[in-house]
Amino acid sequence: MLERCFESARKARNAKEVRLDIELVEDANLQQLFRFIIDVFKFNSQLLADKHVEELLEKVLYVSRRTTRKPDLKGGITVIETLITYAELPQSLLKACLELLCSVYKHTLKKIKADNFHLESDICNIMWKLLISGDEDNKYTRQLLQEYDWSTFLEIIIKCANDVSDKEVRDFTNLASETYSNPTDYGDDQEGEEDNTHPSIPLRGVLLRLFDIRNDLDIIQRQETMAMLVRVGSKLPDDIAKGVIQYYEDERLLQPPSEDWKTSWEQLLDPFFRDKRRSSDLRKFTIRTIIRAYDYIAFMLPPDVQVGCAKFILEHMNEEADPDVLAVLADAAVNMVVEAPDELVEFVMDSFRVYLWEFIGVLPDHSSEHWDAAEHPISPSNVITKSLVRIFTRTFVCSAWKATKTYELILYVAGTNKCDMDARITAIKFLARLRSDANSALRINAAAEGESRELFPTSLWIEAAISLFQNCTDWEVLSYLLVHIGPQLCNHTLWKNCIPQIRLLRSVLCDQVRNGTVPEPPAYSSLKKADVAVCYFHILTMLVSYHHHFEKSEQDDMVKTFYLGIGSWDRTSKWCIHALTVCCHEIPDSTTKHLQNVVQKMSQIITQPNIAIHILEFLTHLVRLPNLYVNFRDDEFKMVFGVCFRYLQDSKMVDQHVGKPSSKPVDDLPQYVHALAYHVISFWFMAIKLEDREKFVPWIIKKLVHIDRFGRETLEEQALITIDMLHSRAYTDRDETGYQESFARDSDGEVTKRSWVIGGEMILTLETAARTGLTQMIKRRPSYTSYGVYRPHLIPPPRHQVPLLTGLAADAFYTSSYVGVLPEDIFQGLFTPVTLLSPSAVESSPWIKLPEDDATRRSVAMMDRASTVDSHRVGVIFIGEGQTNEQEILANVMGSADYTVFVEALGEGKLVRLKGAKMNLQGLDREFDSDGTHAICWRDRAVEMIFHVITMMPTDLEMDPLCINKKKHIGNDFVNIVFNNSGLPFRFNTFPSQFNYVYIVITPEARTTFVDTRDNVRLDQFYKVQVLTQPGFPETSPASETKIISGRGLPAYVRMLALNASVFCQEALG
Repeated sequence: MLERCFESARKARNAKEVRLDIELVEDANLQQLFRFIIDVFKFNSQLLADKHVEELLEKVLYVSRRTTRKPDLKGGITVIETLITYAELPQSLLKACLELLCSVYKHTLKKIKADNFHLESDICNIMWKLLISGDEDNKYTRQLLQEYDWSTFLEIIIKCANDVSDKEVRDFTNLASETYSNPTDYGDDQEGEEDNTHPSIPLRGVLLRLFDIRNDLDIIQRQETMAMLVRVGSKLPDDIAKGVIQYYEDERLLQPPSEDWKTSWEQLLDPFFRDKRRSSDLRKFTIRTIIRAYDYIAFMLPPDVQVGCAKFILEHMNEEADPDVLAVLADAAVNMVVEAPDELVEFVMDSFRVYLWEFIGVLPDHSSEHWDAAEHPISPSNVITKSLVRIFTRTFVCSAWKATKTYELILYVAGTNKCDMDARITAIKFLARLRSDANSALRINAAAEGESRELFPTSLWIEAAISLFQNCTDWEVLSYLLVHIGPQLCNHTLWKNCIPQIRLLRSVLCDQVRNGTVPEPPAYSSLKKADVAVCYFHILTMLVSYHHHFEKSEQDDMVKTFYLGIGSWDRTSKWCIHALTVCCHEIPDSTTKHLQNVVQKMSQIITQPNIAIHILEFLTHLVRLPNLYVNFRDDEFKMVFGVCFRYLQDSKMVDQHVGKPSSKPVDDLPQYVHALAYHVISFWFMAIKLEDREKFVPWIIKKLVHIDRFGRETLEEQALITIDMLHSRAYTDRDETGYQESFARDSDGEVTKRSWVIGGEMILTLETAARTGLTQMIKRRPSYTSYGVYRPHLIPPPRHQVPLLTGLAADAFYTSSYVGVLPEDIFQGLFTPVTLLSPSAVESSPWIKLPEDDATRRSVAMMDRASTVDSHRVGVIFIGEGQTNEQEILANVMGSADYTVFVEALGEGKLVRLKGAKMNLQGLDREFDSDGTHAICWRDRAVEMIFHVITMMPTDLEMDPLCINKKKHIGNDFVNIVFNNSGLPFRFNTFPSQFNYVYIVITPEARTTFVDTRDNVRLDQFYKVQVLTQPGFPETSPASETKIISGRGLPAYVRMLALNASVFCQEALG
């Protein structure tokens, strides 16, 4: 029936010579028959025998092979699809059906000039259903696999894919969607079919199924299938695309010996990477695969081919806006540049340069389907900047040319306002890490890439920093510069060729501070202008160390800037005082010029809270530098004393109003302030010229008297000691006196001892030789003990004097038992007020004669054992190159040349022999030399310091491998000085101990080796000094923030830091 209807219709068409698109009655009958067959297969296929189905399908195939009309073809194709959907396609005719479909697509459709989209989609739909047959045996797929010629079949898929949008295929996930039209809804209502059919569903299904069965295909089919998937790559979902890319990599199609490896690169990059609509994850996967292939073959390629391949990979990098993808490209560029020829380096640098100049700040389209701002916390320009930093760190050792070109681009990023904020911060972070060793070898701090002895133009970086200080409006960039440029300025070797720029930087900063044009931080930062000013003063403090390059006027300008900063802003006073402490040692002439103004400024800010310690410590430094205050007049001395009196008064008010609210500022450490104030009074009084001291005594005593709340005048214990010191030093600058064991000879007679307590303030002991009256006087006062000898001038009696029983003329005078003078005679003659007008004055005088018994003698002897000066112990430790372990550090028996000079200067060149020493050695052995033969000691008129220098102590690693003998000293020292020549940061817990509260760490400004220091025998360099305190311990030192000090001023500066730290520990710990 079907064959006859078809022949009838064909004859009718040929007879009437009508157009193919005009339907005749015979055509209508044929289409009606097709619909009938479709309905039979759809609703009654189970009633048909297999042979009837085969016969009917053969007739349908017969008609479809011979027709060129679109309705006939659609009818035949729909029959096949219905049979697959509702019945079972006879396996014997599967090949014939496939051949028909391929023939229709390849030949027939090209002759039909109408829109063939739906026919193509139907063919693709049949292919899909054949591939995803639901039966377990999957016989359709198995039979399809036996067909070797897939080219037409794959061409069908490609043609269908080209007619569907990329997004529809990639993103449509419901393969069995209800919106997909029933394939048996055969009819002429094309508009309804378009509304209900989503052609991407079968296409996506075909692609997925082909990808799933790829391992079941033979090698030819698999190659053709993968080639087809690449050709429709823009339609592939990401998971399939990754599988295809992986196939190309696994099969070595992206590298030689594959003849088309370059073409394969292009085929993969076009749909999967260069298409910016693809997901970032797929694009990264694609380019990483190509980069891996390049890395694998680069070494075997000729140079021109290698450069060409690298350019091919990176050619569109300057157009990339996705930071994640850009990071992959930039990483590849970094790896290429390290070993690349100059041509490729120029290409990469040009690409980076173009990106930074033209595409800075360009972010991916936020409306893009794949863009997520949370996934991109870094800007694209920062990706480029970080890559530049990596190129520099990997090339500056081996190629100065590459590093210099990179350095210039980094400087551009740091200095331009066109760059993203994070990129500029990255650039400044890197630039602030640059350091130079003592031998001028450039290195990058906290990095292990190596060193370079090439001279890089660091002046460009300091010029960029100056420009930022003058013009930068980006707070984040400026704030990072403010914090990190100071530590970098400590490295003098890095800037040895940048002196003009250093001078300009000093000028710019000083001008901004004096003019009040310090940048104002934004409100969101929660910072104030004072915080920025503090950073300025930190930087200027580092610049003080360059004073030998400054004119005298520039040095004066720096000191002036610091003292103007005292009180100008909140919280700047402390840092300015610390800076002025450094100036006292580094630029004494300029400090002297402005010292009166400095002291006056300090006297004006004594009411500020938490500033007392810093002012008083400054004064303790200053008083030991007499050349600075040589021009002080009485008013300046009184200002110094006035500062101390005010702090003493405040501390008394605090004690008096304990538990009551007070409006007066109270320092956090009143005990230390109290001790420092009296220390300053004592030393500054002794600093006054001898002839001028007398007039200060009553004035100071009056200020030390305190009126309590009951109106009574009171003096605290320390005030009494200070007044005693005033009297003892008001008229003398003599050296100390000492006890003489044998002040009298045997001929002077037997010595008799008597002691008196005078006024409750002094114990006077007289040791009198009974024959001649020769007397040794010992005065024990609160602030000192003095010794003297009184020798009466005896003359023989006149010759005409009658013989006496006493005196030189008496015979008994020359016997050993003769007593001619008692100590009471000397006491009465020198100390007893005798007046004729008041005979009872002797009985009412304020002295008490002490009994001569064992208890008295023991008490007096105990007083004699107490030192007349404050004694402090400080450890001194040398850490050699690369040393970090406690045992190897304690085992050091010597240090570098500059360390040796420094240690000698701590004691001002004086060594003390330990054996038999009478002084307080703070635990050092004085009998058996077990702690060495000599010690470094230092003393002035009120303080004595004993330094426990571990390199001067014996080392016996066989008997004492852990150096316990050394550790017992430094482990119990509250304060230790560490000369850190290790090249590594010092860790506070290097020497575990409960009693080490303060470490004063000295580090050469440029990293040095032991060999480098051999010629540095005069401390001809600069050193970083920082005071580290135990966690929880207050930071009060002027070097709590790192200071840079010249070798010339280092010993005195560190000695005073150690002294104040030791005093603080003693006061804080009670």
